[in-house]
Amino acid sequence: MNKTRNGPSKAANGSGSVKFYPSMNRIVGKCYHDGKPIKKYGRLGVGSKPGTEYNAEAAVVWNMLKPYLDAEPESDKMLTVRAMIDAFLKGKDMRDSTRERYMKVIYQKDGALQPWMQSLAPMRAIEVKPSDVTKAFGGVVSTRGAKMARTRQLLHRLLRAAFNFGPIRDGSMTKNPAAAKGIAPKYEREEKTRVFTPVEQGFIRQANVVLGGANEALLLLMLSMPVRPCEAYALRRRDLDLGGRRVRIENDLTETKASGYKPVLGPCKTKESVRTIFLYDEVAAALSRQLQAQMAAGRTTPESYLFSSPDGLPVRHNNVARRWFKPLLEKAAELAREAGYDARPFPDDAGMYSLRHTAIFNLKRAGVPLDVIKVLAGHKYLSTTLEIYNQLTDEDGAEAAQAVGEWFARKAGT
Repeated sequence: MNKTRNGPSKAANGSGSVKFYPSMNRIVGKCYHDGKPIKKYGRLGVGSKPGTEYNAEAAVVWNMLKPYLDAEPESDKMLTVRAMIDAFLKGKDMRDSTRERYMKVIYQKDGALQPWMQSLAPMRAIEVKPSDVTKAFGGVVSTRGAKMARTRQLLHRLLRAAFNFGPIRDGSMTKNPAAAKGIAPKYEREEKTRVFTPVEQGFIRQANVVLGGANEALLLLMLSMPVRPCEAYALRRRDLDLGGRRVRIENDLTETKASGYKPVLGPCKTKESVRTIFLYDEVAAALSRQLQAQMAAGRTTPESYLFSSPDGLPVRHNNVARRWFKPLLEKAAELAREAGYDARPFPDDAGMYSLRHTAIFNLKRAGVPLDVIKVLAGHKYLSTTLEIYNQLTDEDGAEAAQAVGEWFARKAGT
């Protein structure tokens, strides 16, 4: 930037770097007045705080800036939070499934705004404060008044990304109100996603045998390695190296409105999700049996799905969860009651994602380093792995108490 002492900063190509928002009488751009730099934001007026807004006579400032204002005036509509989010969802390159999730956070099925967005959406984006964003988070509750932790988390991600994509990028804001310190809503994991204890895993495996052993390979794979359900469904013959005891994760299956909610093979969720996972002997043997069954059914090409419907098409998550996993947990709960297991209520309503979290926890209990678990799970951030890794089960608590008791006993003996 080439700084001039009598006007705004000028870009190297000579274009101006100042924008004027007439609807708010607001100037955005770095300027110099009387040889002193003026803050990036300012309003035309008198009596403003020195150092934060223009404190010179309005006419003087206006005449000084007028030659440099090369941006077209922006309408009030384009300055609203709603318009900012719409522009982000339209202009940002993202997966269709991600865009649909964000749309559901902002809009209801009939196109009306969600209740928690009705006060924030009409606000001018440039005037939004962290307190306004926090207020919107607080309004994210179900019709029964229950907290919707996952929706709050998605809303936070959406607002943070939309502000970065719009006002922050074009220079009309310097601080993202959705990225302020301490503003991120605390994510309390819902009960449908939890970790199965080793005892509960035993009941689940026993229940699968009782029910005929369907999807044995899928169950063992997801209990041993942190694979997302959509990644497991997307596995094809070419992804398996059973001799080397490894599987390559490169794709997942998504079901979106654009595809009529039919499974579509696509890239993984993030670049970190593209990874290689490793198998121990029992899992490799189960996958080998699954592969042989698929080949016996005539699915012999490298692109054939490892887990498929009877007609060879990719499976749908809701079908697997409803027809196999839910009955599996119900049977496991029954076996647990018959065995007198009463450590805690058996999670017969847990979702399939619990298998992924359980695999992470199994790796932890096996002593696998945290950074290795992060890679195997395909997590982008270590904090995501830690959130699951640091969960405490009853068994962990009992082992900790036993260890402390033994330590005190040793000390007392000395």
